[in-house]
Amino acid sequence: IIDCGAFQNCSNLTKISLPQGLERIEMLAFSNAKNLKEITIPDRMKYIDPSAFNGCENLSKIILEGHEIYRNTFSEMENVTFIYKNNEYSCKELYK
Repeated sequence: IIDCGAFQNCSNLTKISLPQGLERIEMLAFSNAKNLKEITIPDRMKYIDPSAFNGCENLSKIILEGHEIYRNTFSEMENVTFIYKNNEYSCKELYK
């Protein structure tokens, strides 16, 4: 579990590869990590709070390792590219 607000306002984060076995990301965990550009989410993820990435305005690439996209979590991020099972999709394409 990544707890509530664990990396909130952390400006040093630019790229994150979350560990295998991680199953939950709680509310505001990475909120306002302004320099975060890329995150890799492991295949056993069960829950991502919709507010986990609020204010991550530079997040542009999300790599999903074999699981479904969390629509509520990423629905407001228009400039994000998802890489899912070797296919790339822009956020605009996914939410049409």
